[in-house]
Amino acid sequence: AEYMGPSQDMVLGLYFLTKQKKNVTGEGTVFADKNEVMFAYNSGQLHMQAGIKLRLNNEVVDTTVGRVILYNTLPEGSDINLINQAMRHKNLEKMVSHVLCVD
Repeated sequence: AEYMGPSQDMVLGLYFLTKQKKNVTGEGTVFADKNEVMFAYNSGQLHMQAGIKLRLNNEVVDTTVGRVILYNTLPEGSDINLINQAMRHKNLEKMVSHVLCVD
């Protein structure tokens, strides 16, 4: 079966999920791990588009809450840099290729 690419709804939804917004709840907060981010988000302490700092693989990464949500859906061991940006169509194609191991 041939892969057709993400639908426009997926592109728009993932762009909204991964874009960063200034001056929102939780902006600039530092987290020890992904679970801490998700707990704070689910508790209403963070805006989905807040820019945060996350400790991941012994590095501190500048990212957003929405990007952590997306990262949690990727296969274990995926590189966060694959999705650490406002996701547009080309970025989504790269991500899907990575996940499906399609060249």
